[in-house]
Amino acid sequence: MLVLLIWVLLLNDITFNTLLKGLSRKGDVKQLMDLFNKMLDNHYPLDVVTIGVVIDALCKTNDTNAALKLMTWMEKSNIGLNVTLYNTIIDGLFKKDRMNEAFNLIERMVTKNVQPDVVTYNSFIHGLCRFGRHEEAMILFKNMLSQNIKPNVKTFNILVDFFSKQGRMKEAFQIVEVMSQTDVKPNVVSFNSLIHGLCVLGQWNELTKLFGEIASHGISPNVTTYNVLIDYKCKEGKIDEAHLIFEIMKEKGVEPDGITYNSLMDGYCSQGRMEEAKRVFDSMVVRGHEPDIVNYTTLINGYCNARKMDDAVRLFKEMRSKGLTLDTTTYNTLLVQGILVKKDDSHEAMQFLKTMIKKGISPNSKTASMLVNLFVKAGPNCKEI
Repeated sequence: MLVLLIWVLLLNDITFNTLLKGLSRKGDVKQLMDLFNKMLDNHYPLDVVTIGVVIDALCKTNDTNAALKLMTWMEKSNIGLNVTLYNTIIDGLFKKDRMNEAFNLIERMVTKNVQPDVVTYNSFIHGLCRFGRHEEAMILFKNMLSQNIKPNVKTFNILVDFFSKQGRMKEAFQIVEVMSQTDVKPNVVSFNSLIHGLCVLGQWNELTKLFGEIASHGISPNVTTYNVLIDYKCKEGKIDEAHLIFEIMKEKGVEPDGITYNSLMDGYCSQGRMEEAKRVFDSMVVRGHEPDIVNYTTLINGYCNARKMDDAVRLFKEMRSKGLTLDTTTYNTLLVQGILVKKDDSHEAMQFLKTMIKKGISPNSKTASMLVNLFVKAGPNCKEI
């Protein structure tokens, strides 16, 4: 009888944890908390796995305060806390920019004889880099090495990415060298950060050498790699070279994504080459990619700047017919750059503005300013005033 009771309790424990995990994956935190509270009300035995699922769900929905309260309750209830639980909350605190509380929590963690691991250090190094406190991040990195906590590829990638974005490529490459010294192999993410940094600095010769190094590591460029290159070429006004990279990308079997297409469209639009921009848009659809609001807005903006308002309005209507949620940027793009600036039509501008407000979308300051200027220009006889 005792064995059967233990088996039932064990089965229920597994069942509850499975249910909680399922609700967490769905993002249904309300039901998850309802179930958890029922477990508490019925004095159901809880373990660190159960609490871990709940804390993870709370942190994913940015309810770090509730996660901290639950952790405090665990401590008072003598439920053992492990490093994974602390890491989850520390990560949540950093995502909310609550750095001081994260540092307080790691001190509390150590006093409970729970030792930080590589995940803990990664959260702190990443958080410090986000706030530009790279010197402290490097001190933590050196502490890891001195305490025989081996950095993983994510640790190195955080630092490589930071230095690359700062244009400090010498330091970024030095971090990659340290990787090889600690038997951690760089991955495509490591190289993508380096490529981005070199692109920003316009160091194309160094970039060519780096591609050879990527191949020697047996790493294949991914969609992000190509996106960085295409975006760089487009911003440099070298749209034909960008398109060549786009074709090479497809030949290599790397499927372009919405970012790829948008960079190309924006590049063509910026040069007024609207037929080619539209061809890129159409090829995206043919390859099975559903255009999103960013893709539509890019093309609409291009048509407005090219004074092709009929095409801009047609795309706008197409976007609405597909049920895409229009945002302030889309409306303001068409209203400000199209109807106001290009067509100089106060009546149509006001009708468009009314539709915009009816949809619950507020005009921005630029829109308001342009409307005032248009009405002033139209003079005292303007019916819209």
